[in-house]
Amino acid sequence: MLFLLHIQTQPRPDFTPEQRADESRRELAAAVDLMRRGVLRRIFRCAGSNLSYCICEADSPEDLDAALREMPAFTSILHVSVTPLIKHPVEKAYEQEYGSLPPF
Repeated sequence: MLFLLHIQTQPRPDFTPEQRADESRRELAAAVDLMRRGVLRRIFRCAGSNLSYCICEADSPEDLDAALREMPAFTSILHVSVTPLIKHPVEKAYEQEYGSLPPF
C-alpha cells in the first residue's frame, strides 16, 4: 500500500546546536534505514522551507505508523499528514500498452 506523506519540521527551541546536530544525524540514519527496508520509497524537500513530501510503502496504515514512530524526531519536531494512494487509471493504461512504468 502506498502513502503520500506531507512532513513539516519544526526544530525544538530548547535544543542546543549540538543536540540539533545529533538529532539530525540520527534522523538521517533512520530515514536511510527506512529507504533500505523499502518503506521510504522517495523523499522530496520543498526548496526554501521545512516541508518535505515522501512516498512510503507499507502493508497497512498501522505498519506505516510503526515505522514512522521509529524516527528519532517523530514525537518532538514532525507534523505528518498521511494520504493513502491508489493506482490512477492512466498508469493502468500505460502499463497495459507499454509495460512497467519507467523509474523516477
